[in-house]
Amino acid sequence: MALDAKSEPNRSYAYITAIGEGTYGAVWRCKQLDTGRFVAVKCFKAAHTEPLIKNLALREVRMLRSLDHPAIVPLLDAFRSASGRVYLVTHRDIKPANVLLDVSGGVKLCDLGYARSFSCGVRGSEAMSPYVVTRWYRSPEVLAGCEYGPAADIWALGCTLAELATGAPLFPGISSADQLWRIMRCVGSLPAGQLARVAADPRLGKVLRAPLHGRSLWQRLSGVDPGLLQRLE
Repeated sequence: MALDAKSEPNRSYAYITAIGEGTYGAVWRCKQLDTGRFVAVKCFKAAHTEPLIKNLALREVRMLRSLDHPAIVPLLDAFRSASGRVYLVTHRDIKPANVLLDVSGGVKLCDLGYARSFSCGVRGSEAMSPYVVTRWYRSPEVLAGCEYGPAADIWALGCTLAELATGAPLFPGISSADQLWRIMRCVGSLPAGQLARVAADPRLGKVLRAPLHGRSLWQRLSGVDPGLLQRLE
């Protein structure tokens, strides 16, 4: 159900319009009354009633407060309304996607609800859930259920860049098995450890019995700038 920003106490922010809405919340364009600047206010729909969503909201607040980088959306404020809903206030002119462009063309990363701090070593990797990122951008090690780390973000970034360059998703799988099949048809077989995990998973093992010959990355992205293709590889 869509949230009604006008019915919520605005706590120094004047509602202007809705920007977007997702599974766990909505984003509104608002005006900060004491400064006059335009900001994006993110409201978590049920953080006041659902423990899972509350944990996501708190994690995103902690993560954003710990980060200070020009390519990450800054957290300006976080508060609860009288109804108990949780709000985050981030930078101006935000758009309903996780990779944004600001007015000067700078790239900003947003929506860190699923972000985790990462420390080298097995312990840090094992603490991370396999349910991360939209399926189309999951790396092979995540799909196979293996340990993973920052390289999974690099994979997702590559898929995002390819989509920006072509206007279409690179691997639009309809299931985890289909996602792996599409990846392997394009980039080839997986490392031995990942193949072993796939073979042992009854949901994924059928991928190894399917024909894997397909177009290479260069063939699929033949119209893309060669410099970008080299980076994607």
